[in-house]
Amino acid sequence: MEGNNIPDPIKIVTYKITQEALNNIAKHSKADLIKFSLRKTGKIELFIRDNGRGFNLDEKPSLEDTKQRIGLSSMRERVELSGGSF
Repeated sequence: MEGNNIPDPIKIVTYKITQEALNNIAKHSKADLIKFSLRKTGKIELFIRDNGRGFNLDEKPSLEDTKQRIGLSSMRERVELSGGSF
């Protein structure tokens, strides 16, 4: 991916979201495999998937899940404030 024509604020948001996602996986998921894809089509597309334990967004969260969901909320907010979708 050629990064010279991507605005710096979008580069920073992409970096921060990736950092948060990988930290969440390391802390909470117990995954041993992560799939990461970053590409530029007409937009920036970031996909991160792991084979960890996961969680159900519809269930009442435990204290540990609440911390993880704060990370997800933060990522969603960063993306949406940058004009993207999460």
